[in-house]
Amino acid sequence: MGDPVDPPVLQASPDFADPFLVYGFDHRLDPTINFYIGLKNVVLDSTRVPAARNVTLLNWAVSQAVQLANVEFRMGGAGHTGLSMPQGGSPLMMNDLLFDGGAVGIRMNEQQYHFKGLTFKNMGIGLKLDKLFEGTGQALRFESCDVGIETTNNNTGFFALIDSSATDVRILWNAAASPTAQGSMVLENVQVDGSVKSTVTAGGKNVLTGPVRPGQVWIWGDVYGPADGERAEGKFFSSKRPAGLVDASGSYPTVKPPTFQELDVRQVVNVKNVCGWPVAGDGVTDDTKSLQHIIDAAAGKKLLYFPHGTYLVSDTLVIPPGTR
Repeated sequence: MGDPVDPPVLQASPDFADPFLVYGFDHRLDPTINFYIGLKNVVLDSTRVPAARNVTLLNWAVSQAVQLANVEFRMGGAGHTGLSMPQGGSPLMMNDLLFDGGAVGIRMNEQQYHFKGLTFKNMGIGLKLDKLFEGTGQALRFESCDVGIETTNNNTGFFALIDSSATDVRILWNAAASPTAQGSMVLENVQVDGSVKSTVTAGGKNVLTGPVRPGQVWIWGDVYGPADGERAEGKFFSSKRPAGLVDASGSYPTVKPPTFQELDVRQVVNVKNVCGWPVAGDGVTDDTKSLQHIIDAAAGKKLLYFPHGTYLVSDTLVIPPGTR
């Protein structure tokens, strides 16, 4: 985890020969049991590596309880990829990432994923789904890419793109013309301008041009409803969102995970270091009274930090409004 104000840059040298700059998992374990791994507030850079050399900035063969957030991927050539997971895995989410340059932003070989707040710029393919059981892309931004999303190998079960946009992209979504539920596509509130030649191309044929506006959903796949359902191969449906669940633009609101970069260290309270109110966190000492006092005193004023430990409490802790 780097400094969010001045993120550290991990940069590959011109003679870098390994296939990956960072291995973000434990080699001793299968990817499906690589848990509790985080990478946040850093920049990964391959711009000094020769353009034709094959290099990937991050091998993210992980599963649940992982965090990948606020990371910038800087690539320098047609042989460069931002992130891949060739061994597979079973994670849940990645969010608030920037991919700039190179051939591919993310090359996906996974079970399921929710992508939130990702930006892909100046590259060949933003999101290449070699295999994905099901996934959702929320608030994705594609700028100056040849292809935004690639699913031409028909090895993706279902993917939904919502509240997203594209500018200066040849094809936003290049897909196989799947005749079954395999390769199902859903677009909802997807904004494109006149610079986007094709919103969806299926089987080499342009099947959708222009935006999918709020209140609409465009579907390629099996549609299930009160009746037996129907097969839709590029059809618009009505999709109304409750007013209480959307922002002024009609999108579902999203919030970035906090970095606390706006706080001074004096605004952070270590619960194990408050004068007169000892907290052990050793699993033996009863910390209830001291913790409650510290929590009450900090509410609405300071950020509480709990170092690693086992905090034994003998009564309910009450967390006041305004507590961080």
